[in-house]
Amino acid sequence: MWRATGKLLRRYPRLHVWRDSMIRGTIRRLVTSPWRILPDFVVLGAARCGTTTMYDLITSHPNIKPALDKELEYFSTRHSFGALWYRSNFPMKQDNIITGEATPRYLPHPSVPQRMSKLLPNTKMIILLRNPVDRAYSHYNMMRAQGADTMSFEQSLQQEPTRDANSQGLYRSWGLYADHIERWLKYYDRRQFLILDTTKFKAERQRTMDTVFDFLGVSPHKIHDRPNLWGFAYKNTMRESTRKKLVEFYKPHNEKLYKLLGHSFDWDV
Repeated sequence: MWRATGKLLRRYPRLHVWRDSMIRGTIRRLVTSPWRILPDFVVLGAARCGTTTMYDLITSHPNIKPALDKELEYFSTRHSFGALWYRSNFPMKQDNIITGEATPRYLPHPSVPQRMSKLLPNTKMIILLRNPVDRAYSHYNMMRAQGADTMSFEQSLQQEPTRDANSQGLYRSWGLYADHIERWLKYYDRRQFLILDTTKFKAERQRTMDTVFDFLGVSPHKIHDRPNLWGFAYKNTMRESTRKKLVEFYKPHNEKLYKLLGHSFDWDV
């Protein structure tokens, strides 16, 4: 990596200015980490359920400041970076200001709940849930659009058991919501979670955000609605036979979720 970086800097001298600026910024943030606030909330997921739009609307509130990046991945793939690095991504301590991040990989990742509970035992967590069949196909199409998956949806589902917990190709297993939430409840109290329906979030933006802001303990805030971020059209629709198989696969898992939450979703179609 460093050799490639050196070649770029020799070819494009102006990149030295960008590099030096980035280094100074990173050092400054690390040095000031003790005076930065840790997140008051984390949007855990699920992926392809509207987390980017949700985070964008949350941080539009005047008393909520965003992290340096929406998806920090600290508790999943960047845990070795250390808590000082994690804290450096958040704003400085200020009166009446809260902050948070949104990393959709956190919800299904088996190591994240325990790791997070050690550093953020009192944080609040927001989860958006969508029909797991539609979520899986949306996830696949995003990865395909990014060039990260060149197989067909069906082929990729067959390969899923060979992928590890850090893989972005766990289309089916990331929709096992009840299993994921139960894992989180081993480390956090149920009252620390706000679990929302993506369909209602899309249809009732302001009402949903009123619920979110109340949960976070901030004042009411009128949002300026905006289109779904990271939404795109699929090249092909899912095969009907594949959809039927996934619907049957998820039925017992959805029933488990409904019992856990105390209410149901119209997903088994």
